[in-house]
Amino acid sequence: MPKKMTLTQLKKHLLALNQDEMVDLVCRLYKSSSEASNFICMEFDDSSYEAELFEETKKKIRNQFFPTRGMGRLSLSTAKKAISDFKKTSKNINSIIELQVYYVECCGEFTDAYGDINDSFYNSMESMFETVIKALNKANSDELYGKYYPRLKAVVTLVKDFGWGLYDNLSYMLKELNYSEN
Repeated sequence: MPKKMTLTQLKKHLLALNQDEMVDLVCRLYKSSSEASNFICMEFDDSSYEAELFEETKKKIRNQFFPTRGMGRLSLSTAKKAISDFKKTSKNINSIIELQVYYVECCGEFTDAYGDINDSFYNSMESMFETVIKALNKANSDELYGKYYPRLKAVVTLVKDFGWGLYDNLSYMLKELNYSEN
């Protein structure tokens, strides 16, 4: 594998470019990948682009569990990649947590609809649940706690009779949230 240039080397090359060369480089980067174009649009566009990308990401997640036609492929990696791609382009912590909670809710709904699934499914669900708890604790926002705690609690309640240890693990993690219901 070829060795990539360092960030310092990249900055040196960028500083040597004139404005037209810089514009050309950014335009070629924009065309090179959807991830790059999403990143650039998020940097320069208003919140409408982020809202559209958010809804598109939410549909990608939902489609893995409950497609509009046929059976779900249940590619958890595809659903998680959609969240990861959104996270690379968005700085909006609320939107990122919303997608992560939505993933967990879809997992719970899928389990409720189709019964017990396999260990890797539950491990993925638990991992995302833990990610949400850590993000909420890091944000330390009463508004976010109030918004997501009831939804997380509902997921825990929904999976009470599924997955050996799933309910116990999610219940334990929910208790780790720095939030108390009042």
